[in-house]
Amino acid sequence: MEKLKLNYFSLYLKRQLIEEGDPRWKDNAWLNERGDAAAAAFEASRHQRLTVEEAKEVAYQVLLDGVFSEEGR
Repeated sequence: MEKLKLNYFSLYLKRQLIEEGDPRWKDNAWLNERGDAAAAAFEASRHQRLTVEEAKEVAYQVLLDGVFSEEGR
């Protein structure tokens, strides 16, 4: 089985899921998908001249959208 490399946002989400006892922490493909979307949102926000902190906030919103709601499980 090929190991997928996880970016910062994917690893952050993985840690949160482990702490919550959520089995999705094992799904590297799903984590990568969400992490890549968050990274793209961060990059786009920086191109729009948002500060690093503002861009991180946007990225975390993308990363965590619906993850811990009942619909996300």
